[in-house]
Amino acid sequence: MKGQRKVPKKATILVIDDEEAIRDSCCQVLSKDGYVMETAENGQSGLRKIREVKPDLALIDLKMPGMGGMELLEEIGRIDPDIISIVITGYATIESAVEAMKLNAYDFLPKPFTPDQLRIVIERGLERRRLITESERLRREKEMMRENFITLVSHQLRSPLASVKQYFGVISEGFAGEVTDKQKEIIRKAEQYIDSLIQLYS
Repeated sequence: MKGQRKVPKKATILVIDDEEAIRDSCCQVLSKDGYVMETAENGQSGLRKIREVKPDLALIDLKMPGMGGMELLEEIGRIDPDIISIVITGYATIESAVEAMKLNAYDFLPKPFTPDQLRIVIERGLERRRLITESERLRREKEMMRENFITLVSHQLRSPLASVKQYFGVISEGFAGEVTDKQKEIIRKAEQYIDSLIQLYS
């Protein structure tokens, strides 16, 4: 079963809950599965941990004294919207679920929950994180390939364009035979066009 998991075993998970029993039970279950565990007892300390640890996934209690789960979700969205946020609460309503989803919460885990329920929602969330990370990696690679291609094409085009311009200069000076005023005007416009192309690929 464990060998079939697609999520990274060293993913960092932050549990933000004012109930010590919840923090401890989550850590006991998930640390056995190889995850790096961090905890925070309220929203303010959770926000500090978000900035310091940069977790892959955060389990967030909806009802906490001081900074509540909704406010914390909003702050996480500003800091790093790619962090997977899962709300854990015993007070879930349709309204709170809709509001949390608008603030980029990935899923809900109602209290009380079993170890298997916890594992399932964590694995699902981290798979989502993996897909986001992979998509971003592919986007960066595509952008790098595009830039490299433009650089290569620019280099290959500048040299022949410069040679053509130099050849036009030889013709306009009459070294290849007599050139009429009309022909000189055509050459001058062609040189201007070549200058524009060289500047474009510089």
